[in-house]
Amino acid sequence: MRPLLPLLLVATVSACSPFKSVLADAPDVLTAGGEDPLFTITLDPGGFNADLIGVAANLPNETQTILSCVGTEPSPAVWVETCFEPRTNLFDETTIGKPVRVELFAERWPSRRPDFTLEFLTWVPQN
Repeated sequence: MRPLLPLLLVATVSACSPFKSVLADAPDVLTAGGEDPLFTITLDPGGFNADLIGVAANLPNETQTILSCVGTEPSPAVWVETCFEPRTNLFDETTIGKPVRVELFAERWPSRRPDFTLEFLTWVPQN
């Protein structure tokens, strides 16, 4: 009976997530160069300090990469960020149609490293 307890706790935490996120593909085409705009995330942070939210992404069996995101909505009630790949090309035309795991996480200060996961999303590039 004891091994079931962690599974129940994980399911409960996931079901109680206060976030309501929407992920949309960027209109730009993915290129063989880095720093492509990847997607936009719209999030109601539900009282969480949006300045402490980070975004990471990875293809299946690939290393997770923390993305650079730029805010496009000044409202504290709605968080809208456009996220970009790093200078190193990770997502290009070969990524189109493949599911990419996106993680929203709380950042640990001052290192800005992931502290704990807030939500997982899936992005499937279309262009």
